[in-house]
Amino acid sequence: MDARNFSALDSKGMQQVNADMQPLLSEALSASNVSAHWERRMFGQHAGDSYVAGMDPEILPALVGCFPDALRQALARRRTTAPANTPLQLRVSIHVGSLPHTGLGVPMVHTHRLLDDEALRTLLNRANPEITNTAVIISQRVYEDVLESGCLNGEALPDQFMRHLVRVKKCSERCTASD
Repeated sequence: MDARNFSALDSKGMQQVNADMQPLLSEALSASNVSAHWERRMFGQHAGDSYVAGMDPEILPALVGCFPDALRQALARRRTTAPANTPLQLRVSIHVGSLPHTGLGVPMVHTHRLLDDEALRTLLNRANPEITNTAVIISQRVYEDVLESGCLNGEALPDQFMRHLVRVKKCSERCTASD
């Protein structure tokens, strides 16, 4: 996941967003009933305005079906409990692929490229941050494994996703996004 407009924040705001990311993830993943997998995550990497981690692919149905709404709710609670903070909007990408324990490999690059998708960025740029705090993009492979196979868990519906072709740098992939 990646925070929108992180560079527009002052140093104190950047530090707050950085400190809030893992607790927000933990809260949303717990609400999605996959907190045990979060505790066993692999190669968790924090880059100031973003966080990436690897988890067991068996939780993909919950990540697609439950996690986006749980993250929206966690961000809304953050806004309610800390109204002085700038509203936080997050772009989230969900991808699957084999990686070594370091996390470095082609699937990691694709995950980051999905976050850079112009349509995903535009979705949050046009949204009212008081209302829309999350935009999610899933790879074609995740779409096939979860939505097309009928394995979706949670409240999300396939109709909530819009399919389009992502072209970022040398990465080109058909993906699906939802706000």
